[in-house]
Amino acid sequence: MRVVHIGHVPLPSEHPEFGRLYSHPGRWVLNLAMAQAEHTSIRPTIITQVPGASVDWRCRVDGINVEFVRVPDKLRAATLFQFDKRTLSRRALGFDPDIVHAHGTEEAYTMAAQATGKPNVITLQGVFAIINKELPPKLISRARVVEFLEAQTLRRAKHVIAKSDYIAERAAKLFPNLQIHRIPNTFDPRLLSIDTTKVPRSACFVGMITERKGLDLVVDALRQLDKTAYPSEFHVVGNRSTGEADYDRRVLSDLRQLLGDKLMLHGIVPAHEAAIIIARCEVLLAPSREEMFGNQLIEALLFRTFPVVGDGTALAENARKFACGEIISVSSKMDWPTVLSSRIYGRAVEMTQVRDKVVLEMGPAIVAEAHFELYQRIIREPRAR
Repeated sequence: MRVVHIGHVPLPSEHPEFGRLYSHPGRWVLNLAMAQAEHTSIRPTIITQVPGASVDWRCRVDGINVEFVRVPDKLRAATLFQFDKRTLSRRALGFDPDIVHAHGTEEAYTMAAQATGKPNVITLQGVFAIINKELPPKLISRARVVEFLEAQTLRRAKHVIAKSDYIAERAAKLFPNLQIHRIPNTFDPRLLSIDTTKVPRSACFVGMITERKGLDLVVDALRQLDKTAYPSEFHVVGNRSTGEADYDRRVLSDLRQLLGDKLMLHGIVPAHEAAIIIARCEVLLAPSREEMFGNQLIEALLFRTFPVVGDGTALAENARKFACGEIISVSSKMDWPTVLSSRIYGRAVEMTQVRDKVVLEMGPAIVAEAHFELYQRIIREPRAR
């Protein structure tokens, strides 16, 4: 079975413009393609866009063929991503796929998959109809444009994959036309071989520094604590230098003032390096106000790193599913300092069986087979003429 995935892949260091261009650091699409190639008869190819690139580039990343396609860096939302859609759909058709799998509605990926005219399925992630309700953007903004385009594509869609009940339930209410299939993300199996010693009372945060991810809640909590209760080390993975917007500049500046040399900013690093940082820490702080899956939580559970998460999100859903973690209301600023000052450290010994539960629920073979069965079902369906 030939499958073309259209979604994010981190830019590899071999790319001729690596270091000059920003690329999304998430590798969940690559992890899925690796699992499919290893455990099923699927022959996956991934197409990903690189805004601002001057060249198209093709290579194998972890054994998977990946097409890095150049698209404009500016005015993409203003043109409703139509040029991106046309470029990506043409490239996908060049592989003559049996099915096209789009990952996300926040760019042109879903529009491109639908434009191919091939059987297709969409994995929901970053759904702006949900995000914009939780964190309303400006009336005239990229987020509003994306929400408008997203509604158009999802009203035409049939099959979508939801990674959590959180997103499945909300998507079903917003778009009753959808057939929603629950399949979680998987992980890179090489993570299971990471073995490192934990730094006592260390903590980490993994993700973009945006209001949605809620790092300001940690700042507010630290302000209310005695310095003796601070983590011995606080690692931040995912910051873009010292910040590119008012929010991240303010939060990073506050953390520096509060923590001094206890703060360790790693920036955007390769996935394996990020995993080692998580594995060394006793605690993962994930105070997101909105989250649709939470790969960082799953990796933390694999490494016996105790998660502290915001309630009302898929992070909390997964913490409850695996019966591991501290769940705190993101609207209660009093709860965060109480929890950070007391019972979250030294919990790794309680998590010895959690890894097995995660592997059983979302191991590569299980997730790959679930996708394969869904693809077969979609391909067999009669198509409208």
